[in-house]
Amino acid sequence: MVRNATEEVNVAHGLDPLSSTIGFGVGWVKYFLGDYRAAVGQYEETLKQDPDFVLAPWFLGPALVQAGDYGRAIEVCETWIPRVRRRNGLIALLAYAQARAGLREEALSNLDLLESLAPGKEIAPDHLALVHIGLGDLDRAFECLDRALHQRVWYLAFLKVDPAFEPLRGDPRYDRLVSEVGLDDTPAPTSN
Repeated sequence: MVRNATEEVNVAHGLDPLSSTIGFGVGWVKYFLGDYRAAVGQYEETLKQDPDFVLAPWFLGPALVQAGDYGRAIEVCETWIPRVRRRNGLIALLAYAQARAGLREEALSNLDLLESLAPGKEIAPDHLALVHIGLGDLDRAFECLDRALHQRVWYLAFLKVDPAFEPLRGDPRYDRLVSEVGLDDTPAPTSN
């Protein structure tokens, strides 16, 4: 019997309902299927059990952005930035949320900060791409994603399912990128 991701993650969650990792996995599946409010609810429920789960802002922030709750997404990022070790990616997520909220100057200020980092502390190119997507600068976003491809950044595996990449879809550069990552035969998710 073949089960879909929703069934599999629900089975795992039923077996270990206190696992933060599995709880966030349930939310991630909902996020990729476009049920952003349900994803946010799942993340918040899991955070009640483990308020210090260090991956929380990486999941909750994007779900709040996609749900259109930019203020809360910004608040999540600002709250967690001082609490995490690798904060540059979270600053990029903050800039993305600011850009989507129409706070262009704030987003550009954070982008400038990220682009001025010293060698060895650079920001991952997929994170920079996210900021450029939020700002509507798709040319720069594709430049960053090409660098991410060259660096074999793991997150490119989610090109077809992460709604943050939606503004790129339909552009021939997106199709080329999907092909070069090896996802062109991978079906996009469907909700049940």
